[in-house]
Amino acid sequence: MAQGEYQIGEINKLVHVELSPGFEIRLDDMAGLWSDIRRACATKMIRHVLVEGDSPSRNMNASDVQAHGLLLAGIPEPPLRVALCLYDYEQDDLTQTFVRSANAGRASVQIFDDLSAALRWLGA
Repeated sequence: MAQGEYQIGEINKLVHVELSPGFEIRLDDMAGLWSDIRRACATKMIRHVLVEGDSPSRNMNASDVQAHGLLLAGIPEPPLRVALCLYDYEQDDLTQTFVRSANAGRASVQIFDDLSAALRWLGA
């Protein structure tokens, strides 16, 4: 993943990931992103993650989407609670496939388009 496509920090006792505008979601890049997020969670001893992105695009077929979800489902201890707050992103059947796949393991994942709702779901 190209440097500068996302920034990871902490706000309100959450790991906060800010995706660059127009971030392209590609399976090849997701393992690196989630590895960086897991490292930040371990360093800060935080399990709740807020990912925010404006107008992201997805470059994945159905099997890629399922594999991406299973990548999150397979994250070992501690399980993560992840709110993906994606503005100007139209959810579709593949989006729901991702959420179902991600939630098949110990992770808890939801997609939002409203920051207040995402923060409430995270308990922040």
